[in-house]
Amino acid sequence: MKKCFFYAAMAAVALCFASCGDNDNDELEPVPAPAPAPGGEGGEEEGGDDNVRHGDIEVVRIPAGTRQLGSPADEPSYYKDEMLHTVTISKDFEMGKYPVTNAQFAAFLNAVGVGENALYQAEGDSEPRSMCYDSATRDSGKYNFGVTWNGTEWAAAEGYDEHPVIFVSWYGADAFAKWAGGSLPTEAQWEYACRGTQTENLPFGIGDGTKMVKGMAAFYIYDYYDLAEGGRKVDQNIEGYVSCTYPVGSFEPNGFGLYDMHGNVYEWVQDYYASYPTEPSVDPVCTEGSQKVVRGGGWVNSGRELRSAVRWYQRPTTTYENNGFRVIFDCE
Repeated sequence: MKKCFFYAAMAAVALCFASCGDNDNDELEPVPAPAPAPGGEGGEEEGGDDNVRHGDIEVVRIPAGTRQLGSPADEPSYYKDEMLHTVTISKDFEMGKYPVTNAQFAAFLNAVGVGENALYQAEGDSEPRSMCYDSATRDSGKYNFGVTWNGTEWAAAEGYDEHPVIFVSWYGADAFAKWAGGSLPTEAQWEYACRGTQTENLPFGIGDGTKMVKGMAAFYIYDYYDLAEGGRKVDQNIEGYVSCTYPVGSFEPNGFGLYDMHGNVYEWVQDYYASYPTEPSVDPVCTEGSQKVVRGGGWVNSGRELRSAVRWYQRPTTTYENNGFRVIFDCE
């Protein structure tokens, strides 16, 4: 990953890490746990809800359009790879309303026969790839709110069915998306959807777009962001930080009805990391490189790292405790 302020946030989290089992979000209405996905071809289930796709993925239709992506150079915490550029998304697409959950990802692993070693050779891959890491064994179980191997199959860590999957590699995210009959969003589709119905290039796609404070997303709330106060602000006296993910859909959605586009988990996208095009582009996607892009920020990140324009990159084999994803589908 790039950008040094990630490590400061990680160090702070290490100092304040607390139990995730009983926390301050008891009043939240969790999303119902999804049933294991059926086999067969991807796409809409026969006789099912028009807004639910294979893998029990509830979707939102995102309309085609043209807009600026990136951030203006005078936005506090602007980084040079966020340059404003004009993008056209030429076709409507459907996007998962929530990040993929532990229960959904475990169902996929079991459906395609992934064993304890988490290796799977998806169609088109030259060799088996690691899909994820067992959260019960990674870092001695410190972040055990992902998927685990229970001796016979994969399952969500107890009590975390509805939380977003973590410790998933890009290969795991891509394989799930293909199994579900969809794909990962391109980086352009992701940011276009993240900004919702906004017409301005504001720092965030939720609320009034100008701030990221406690109660708006799952993030490192001590290190928040308020454009009216100059951007980044730090206050270690803020109470209520939960040092793990939240159930998906725990906070308000953006204008398109998408939840958790900011915070909870970083989300893998299709693209390799590269500089943005300098000319207006239509449906851009970077298909060559060595590092894959993740977007959106996670439960361990500061407010400024959750800005809509922030870009990070990682090796596709990376499995971190705040890496997840969501899926898109073509509209028929």
